[in-house]
Amino acid sequence: MEDIIELFSRYGIDFALMAAAAAAITVALDYAVFNKLNLSGKALRAKKLLPYVLGVLFYTIYGIVCNSCISCFFENLADIFQQGLAVGTLGYLLCRLADKIISGKSVSASDTEAVVSLIDGYISDGKTESTARLLCDAAKNGGSGEIENILEENAAEGVTQAELEVLKALILSYFENTSA
Repeated sequence: MEDIIELFSRYGIDFALMAAAAAAITVALDYAVFNKLNLSGKALRAKKLLPYVLGVLFYTIYGIVCNSCISCFFENLADIFQQGLAVGTLGYLLCRLADKIISGKSVSASDTEAVVSLIDGYISDGKTESTARLLCDAAKNGGSGEIENILEENAAEGVTQAELEVLKALILSYFENTSA
């Protein structure tokens, strides 16, 4: 708690408001536009830069308005970019926090389908979908050990420990890449 108070006393409430605005715009665009586009690869990584770009933009506007001159922008360019990146960093952290709150650790049907396709043939007959739901819940809650236990309990006959380890790694990798 003291760290948060120190942050506000050092940078001020205006800093936090700019970061919150950058985070709000990023989250809104993420849920309204980016999720519908099914981005992958470089486009997905570029989306993560948005809070930083907005932070620099907001701090630039803030600097120009507070100093009442555009020439101050060119005189303090390094300071403006440094502070703008700091605003963007806080905005990015707020975006990740908002994603966790909004997602509520719920599992979507597409997540379950993806996990079903990964584990199909490695899980006992008739248990694939229920096991996939359990694995999705465990992965969303960050339980690597729990994933391992679920896979071991429901594995089909003849599945090796090495195959279970690979499945666990694939499931964890899937959820790391879809939640990032």
